[in-house]
Amino acid sequence: MSISQLLASFPHGLKDFVEELEVQAQRLAFIQDDPRNVAAYYCERYEKRKESLSQNKLKASDIINQETDVKNLGANDDLDADQELDNDPGKDDLFMYKLIKADLLGHKQLLETEKVKQELSRFVQSEWRDIAIGKTLTFDRAMIIPSKELKNGEICAPWLELGEKVLNFRSPFLNSNGLCASTNKHVEDCLAPDGEPLEGIIVVNDEDHKRIQARITDLEARGIDVEEIDPAETESERQARDYDGDCIGVAKASLYPNLTAEAERRNLPQNAYSPTVKLKKQSFYLEDGSQPPFEKIAIHMSDSISVGIINNQVTALEALESEIEVLKTYGTIEQQSTYLDQVSKRYQSLFEQEHGEKPKPIRAEYIS
Repeated sequence: MSISQLLASFPHGLKDFVEELEVQAQRLAFIQDDPRNVAAYYCERYEKRKESLSQNKLKASDIINQETDVKNLGANDDLDADQELDNDPGKDDLFMYKLIKADLLGHKQLLETEKVKQELSRFVQSEWRDIAIGKTLTFDRAMIIPSKELKNGEICAPWLELGEKVLNFRSPFLNSNGLCASTNKHVEDCLAPDGEPLEGIIVVNDEDHKRIQARITDLEARGIDVEEIDPAETESERQARDYDGDCIGVAKASLYPNLTAEAERRNLPQNAYSPTVKLKKQSFYLEDGSQPPFEKIAIHMSDSISVGIINNQVTALEALESEIEVLKTYGTIEQQSTYLDQVSKRYQSLFEQEHGEKPKPIRAEYIS
């Protein structure tokens, strides 16, 4: 699962990833001027993605859902990183891939044709973009199932060691509240009825506030000192988890010390964002109990009313906050001054637009 969504919220956590991204960028810069090297890398990326999909299909064919970050290349005419991979690994390979692969094994003459040059150019551009936004950085990914054996702050990633601190998040990622640092605990819910390990799953706690409060009350009644407090949000609430095929990304916290430290600091009660209320999904049924025609519902749902659009705007705001923090922490006086000048000019232009030929009034709550 790509972690690019996380990066906007953790400017200091980037220290753990910059070196890896720099290595990727250096490799791409080294090969991009030689079409033979680019073509070889194109084929390498295609084959790795196809192999990854095949393994996912074999291991967890029933859990691949719309949140997958695996690239789909089988149904399209190019290797654009935005395309999605066909769920059938047995499908014929991409025509362009087969063409370039055959040419690399032969005389390497087709690499000079306009069609192939355009394809490789698009591929290099998409690779630069993915490196720039951190889309090449990934955590392990699996479907979540709940367990009553786990309490808030605990998780079961069966392949990781007992007691290991585990970073975990769910996409779409709203803000820094959504990155949890949980303790790994092995529970029997990760086993199938025949005792064999379930493939492609991570077991999570589903504790609500009532259960947490009851546990604290019980321990206090028995005279046991309790360090635990009822949090403003449980881990389930922080990630808006449900169990209809949702997946989360996980990684050992020890691999990313700066990201872990920043996540823990940002999620202290005094630093965390206010809880995000997950509203009840609205019904399409009308007040009289009837339901509109399916076509009307379909048009309504297609009208840009999307979680993705909302999430993109929230992520943009997170990125802006992080940009300011980076400038305050690492920027020179000149860089900070230039940034303030840009902001000042931007807001001055908004005031000017209020009195132009076509006035654009500023909402009252924003004027101050």
